[in-house]
Amino acid sequence: MFFNGLYLAALLLASPWLVYRSWKTKRYRNGWSEKWLGKVPPLNIKNRQTYSPEPKVFWLHAVSVGEVQVLRTVIKSLLIEWPNAKIAISTTTQTGMELAKHLYLEHHVFYMPMDFTWAVRQTLSRIRPDWLLLAELEVWPNLIRLANSSKCQVAVINGRLSENSFKGYCRIVWLLRPSFQRLSFVGAQDKTYAHRFVSMGVATDRVHVTGSLKFDGANPDLAHPEIVKRRVELAIPVHSLVWVAGSTQAPEEELILRAFAKIRSHERFKRLRLILVPRHPERGDEISRSIDSTGFRTIQRSKLLAKAIPSDKTKSTSDDWDILLGDTIGELRWWWGIATLAFVGGSFGNRGGQNMIEPVAYGVPTAVGPNTRNFKDIMRILGEANAVKVFESPEEIELWVMEMLDNVELRAKLGKRGMEVTREHRGATERTVRLLNLHQKET
Repeated sequence: MFFNGLYLAALLLASPWLVYRSWKTKRYRNGWSEKWLGKVPPLNIKNRQTYSPEPKVFWLHAVSVGEVQVLRTVIKSLLIEWPNAKIAISTTTQTGMELAKHLYLEHHVFYMPMDFTWAVRQTLSRIRPDWLLLAELEVWPNLIRLANSSKCQVAVINGRLSENSFKGYCRIVWLLRPSFQRLSFVGAQDKTYAHRFVSMGVATDRVHVTGSLKFDGANPDLAHPEIVKRRVELAIPVHSLVWVAGSTQAPEEELILRAFAKIRSHERFKRLRLILVPRHPERGDEISRSIDSTGFRTIQRSKLLAKAIPSDKTKSTSDDWDILLGDTIGELRWWWGIATLAFVGGSFGNRGGQNMIEPVAYGVPTAVGPNTRNFKDIMRILGEANAVKVFESPEEIELWVMEMLDNVELRAKLGKRGMEVTREHRGATERTVRLLNLHQKET
């Protein structure tokens, strides 16, 4: 009851901001009965009463788009290890839900209940999981306590406990320690995170360093059918010069557009194209207006798809465009495969960066802004291999892009280093599933 009261008080205080954000961004409007009451679609398992030591249901939770993407390799490996298991996937955000429904059509997808006892109990009774796998860090006290009491083991996979989160948690460690102590398994991304989980109360023998699942989830195949299809649709030959700026937030779109205009003013870069993919697709119309003011020929991906007849989706469009605004969900991982150069957003603003592994894995020379605090471990790995460029100021963007476009040999060297380092760090999925199996057998 304590946490219920705490959550209600916090929601009451935040309600004016939530109402404003809902009106402004059209978020927080879906899944109310699932979030507030736990009325998720029931997962029916035949012969549920039959005893078996094998887990029947894995419930995996991913907050938003990035975590939803990461689950792909985990789910595939779980079903190899336990072919008869059922997979339930929850997410918190609307964009995460849209992507999860797109990626996991054959699985059970729903909104994560808020951490109120009544909502969690209802969800657990409808899903009845044997394992609850929380991606990165989603330690909700009521959820973990009630899952444990229903004989469901709880694990954190791809575990990450940032310095700021750890400092905040340490201030209320007396309140959160019981939740951490209930965790059956933690697969941490690195030794630092593993140590922090132990400090919060997880038993040492339950914490393992598995590496980052993001390396396993990155696709290195430039000939992937999804990439080829988009090249055909948008008439982009393999040797075209394409700059992809993805996962951007304000004011990064303006910075990229300004740099693109300056670069295109040089005669030798007249054929350079830009694919601009905002972190939040709902900003598409707003960003489209900014692009229109530049005078460049533009395609807005969401409107292009809306006009397409299903049978014509593979038909080539005109190549009469300079900028593609990729305001759709789930396509960025394929746009990276078309890039000559990449910029990963959320790194000039206050977000703390976005996943830079995907473009690097393709062998695409990749740059980020100075704020990548949420990816310190990955940036350390890439930085030690000299596989990513860090801009200290927006003024560097234009100069770096032109240098890369002019120097084919330098591009190739940077791209090769990226491919090699991402290849070396794969394997987190295999380690995670193997350790889950061991902890399953111990109980």
